[in-house]
Amino acid sequence: MAGNNKKTLFLAEKPSVARDIAGVLGNFAQKKGYLENDSYVITWALGHLAELAAPEDYDPGLKKWSIDTLPIIPASFFIRPVDSKKKHLRIVKELLNRSDVSEVINACDAGREGEAIFRYIYYLVGCRKPHRRLWLSENTPEAIRRALTRLDSGTRYDSLFASAQARARADWLVGMNATRVYTILKSEKMTVGRVQTPTLAILVEREREIRAFVPEIYWELWVTFETNEGETYRGKWFDNSITRFISREKAVEMRACVKGCKGEISSLDEREDVVAPPPLYNLDGLQQDANRILGMTAARTLEVAQLLYERRKLITYPRTDSRYITEILSGTIPGRLSALSRVGLYARMADKALGYPIPERIVNDAGVTDHHAIIPTEVVPDTSLSGEERDIYDLVARRFLAVFFPPAVRCHITAVTKVNGQDFLSKGSRIVCRGWEEVYSSLENVDDGGEEQSKLPELKEGQKVDLVSAAVEEKKTRPPGRYTDATIIKAMKNAGRMSKNAEKESGLGTPATRAGIIEKLIVVGYVERRGKHLAPTGKGEELIDLVPEELKSPQMTAEWEGLLRRIEQGKYGARSFMAGIEDMVRRVVESAVNV
Repeated sequence: MAGNNKKTLFLAEKPSVARDIAGVLGNFAQKKGYLENDSYVITWALGHLAELAAPEDYDPGLKKWSIDTLPIIPASFFIRPVDSKKKHLRIVKELLNRSDVSEVINACDAGREGEAIFRYIYYLVGCRKPHRRLWLSENTPEAIRRALTRLDSGTRYDSLFASAQARARADWLVGMNATRVYTILKSEKMTVGRVQTPTLAILVEREREIRAFVPEIYWELWVTFETNEGETYRGKWFDNSITRFISREKAVEMRACVKGCKGEISSLDEREDVVAPPPLYNLDGLQQDANRILGMTAARTLEVAQLLYERRKLITYPRTDSRYITEILSGTIPGRLSALSRVGLYARMADKALGYPIPERIVNDAGVTDHHAIIPTEVVPDTSLSGEERDIYDLVARRFLAVFFPPAVRCHITAVTKVNGQDFLSKGSRIVCRGWEEVYSSLENVDDGGEEQSKLPELKEGQKVDLVSAAVEEKKTRPPGRYTDATIIKAMKNAGRMSKNAEKESGLGTPATRAGIIEKLIVVGYVERRGKHLAPTGKGEELIDLVPEELKSPQMTAEWEGLLRRIEQGKYGARSFMAGIEDMVRRVVESAVNV
């Protein structure tokens, strides 16, 4: 990659990644803020070293918040150094401009944000040297070696940067102007965000549904039957689609009608349900399961997954929205399964998986966006993992193993027992083939099928049974539940999907940003955690009442996110996107001022 007297400079996002690359290339000396050998210089960005300039950087008078200066829409944006990181930026600038550095490799995280981090630094220091892209989805030595043989021209990622830049500028315009105008009007800090505000609106809408909910009391009639062999099962009264009574008196009358009578199985239906293994994890799916099964917040799940990726090198890049792997990556699967086979907890399942063919449904080059699904690497975990690290790795490992197993097959049984002209419904199921469910046999929180699912005895049509007890049970309707991290992430992902202008991939935020949006809403005082649930505060509800529909509309924001995706794909112009954002900002300020 480098000439005789020239060197190639790698710019990684974090020191840990820089060390990983150095470990592969070999023989580096530690310098102040970088690593160097005879052919390469490797430094790092420490996250963002540059950022969009503040309003006062364009005009010192804008430091004071005033309605008269709104909206603030720069004729052209520029970037500035992050104050707390200027010292390290000077080191990076000197390295980039060294006369012996002939080319630059962008080794920042492979995605929209990593592209922005590199380009901001590259442009801020005035670098004009050719640059290429190192695209890493895992940080094992073998993965780094493979990636080094597939370096792309940096210009191939121009559309990715255009999308990142448009997103950052849009967030700046909406956040800066809307936050200022509503803070001034309320005389209280009212933070507004392009994505966080419609997310808050979803939470507020659910809270108000709960508050307005009026429970209704109803009654069900449940009876217990006994066969001649002494086996029992339960049945619930029904009449076509009606399964409840609106008055207790009617339920009691029905109980009297059937009590003491014999029953007969009037119909028996057995249906096999073939359930394919669940797909590989993307970040949304991992966060939802970690919250549901482990009670872990979305933000903490991402933190732990990032540790497993960066430090432990046990899983692939977690900030992905894909559930597929590529054809090329499928060739590494035997090595990954072999690593799992050396871990006692997974050994038996991994050995079985090695005997199955690679399922075609997980290999889809077109379904891989920036990154493939989250899967284990070829590194064998050791005993030094923390409890949380073990838990998240366990989810990823089991999901990876499960996709190789055959479908699970259950036989669902529906029996109708007739008593004195009345019908009682009983449901049950039995396992025909455990299939992939074998991988999860030791995990708790497995779906039990609901209250009406039970193991039924062997029954047959026309069989006579005894009714041994009958009970009227009082129930009441329940309000919708508050969102958890798992369910709000799902709601954010699906937001706007019904809009005709929204792209299939649209939603609120991205897999990489959704957890941060949830935490930001909590930090600014708009949302609070109540156990595992999320509920808006009074301040949060006040903001939603204050802002116009287009600022809080999940559908509109999802459409913007879809346009950002199209910019990334080179199918839409960033200028058109920004023109739409600027028009919206003008309307928001005007409507707020004229209320």
